[in-house]
Amino acid sequence: MRRKTAFPTLCVAAVLAIVLSSLTCAASSPQLDSSAASSDSFASLSSSAILALDTHRLPEAEALFAHIADVYAEKAADLALDRAWVYVDEAYDCLLAKDYASSDRLFSRAIDICPSIKPDVAQQWAFSRLEVCYFRLNSANADDKDFDWRALTQYAADTLALRAFPTESHYALGAVYDGGGDVGKAKSEYCLAIDSSSCADADIKSLRDAAYNAATAKERKCLRPVHPLLCQTDPGDFQILRDGPFVIRHHNLQLAKRAAAVLNYYWSRDVLDGFLPANQPFSCDCDVFIYRDQAEFLEAADEPQWALGCFRAKTDDGKATMLEMHVYQGTPHLLATTLPHELAHVRLAMVPGFHMGLPQWIQEGVAASSERDERTAACRRTLVEARAAGTLLPLTSIMNADAMPRDDSHSLAYAESLAAVEALIRRGGKDRFTEFVKVTGAKGHDEGLMKVYGLTQSALEDLMRTEIDSCYAAPSDGKAPNRPAAGSADIGSTGI
Repeated sequence: MRRKTAFPTLCVAAVLAIVLSSLTCAASSPQLDSSAASSDSFASLSSSAILALDTHRLPEAEALFAHIADVYAEKAADLALDRAWVYVDEAYDCLLAKDYASSDRLFSRAIDICPSIKPDVAQQWAFSRLEVCYFRLNSANADDKDFDWRALTQYAADTLALRAFPTESHYALGAVYDGGGDVGKAKSEYCLAIDSSSCADADIKSLRDAAYNAATAKERKCLRPVHPLLCQTDPGDFQILRDGPFVIRHHNLQLAKRAAAVLNYYWSRDVLDGFLPANQPFSCDCDVFIYRDQAEFLEAADEPQWALGCFRAKTDDGKATMLEMHVYQGTPHLLATTLPHELAHVRLAMVPGFHMGLPQWIQEGVAASSERDERTAACRRTLVEARAAGTLLPLTSIMNADAMPRDDSHSLAYAESLAAVEALIRRGGKDRFTEFVKVTGAKGHDEGLMKVYGLTQSALEDLMRTEIDSCYAAPSDGKAPNRPAAGSADIGSTGI
């Protein structure tokens, strides 16, 4: 008899460490104006496609890579890794949105394009496939002779072959055999799940329970896959690449060139309705240090373990005389999240008033607003959930702290800082916010709030909560799909 069970939930670390998705994992293919794009060179199109990938504009990247494959078929293999990575990122976004069937299909598509990435995404792909397997198993009618147990068995066996979660994968395959009535094979898989070769004589229920307990003993986690380029480093000292105002000190020239393109892309964009204007002049060069790994970064920067980057600035008579960004390789968020965040800090350092000292909540709120849309949307969802649960931090405690929290509350502190800054922008636009920054830099945020907005700290907290309630709450039809469970709506075919 088939057993309906509950399985471990997705648990992913937050704030700059993990990027949540607000994408709808639907099915339409992006379109590109081929008449305009066909006149572009392979090099130009490739650069545009890679930049779209690196800035997480995935539909645009997908369309560009598809166009390149059509027009320059003989060169498409040169871009196979990056083209595949578009689908990897889309697949992980769907995984986080709990659309596991779409995630499964997208990972499969990525590996079809570039088979060599299979080890890099095996864990994430297996995560999605296990969820699909459980859903189908729990949805199956044991008495339904039309149910395709053979297909589900092959699907579970292929998932086991990924070798990502062996204990749970053996349990899942055993559960499929169990549900299909093959008790002998079910017992064999259950024994493998509990790592015992002397359990064949045990009854099926005892084995099922033991295998289930073994499978769920450890929480199943899976982080965003890391593009292989982000892990490649050269030996020796920093190399230097100059591009506009950016002096990039690196250990990987290809990565440095892509980082320069990302920095120039975000530099060309307004932040907070133009509070930080596009292409604002730099008063000095900006040194960008890309360390080989987290250990080198932490040794140089003295930041908490969860930090993915930091910036340094010196000013003289209101003018920035030193600008530095410190980031590191080996994290999937370097290009699409960390660089735009730290660049916003650098750009803020050139705003009048900064040299007199701005509170951390203003600096981090501005920086968070510059990140890619999916990241800021994730912050807003975090706030909506915390507001509903009554777990928001007191904004006044964040405002009056000398530094942002270094413990697990840092995610919420960053998100609330973003909400407070966006509430002020919505209340008075960029001009009043610019004036607020000037006054705050000279006389503190209490004076700035009262003089420019007529607000106290507690009134700003009320305004932030109103911002969350009125502007951040998702529409009733815009929620991400719930985790598949017995009796839930169909999440679609996986093509097995």
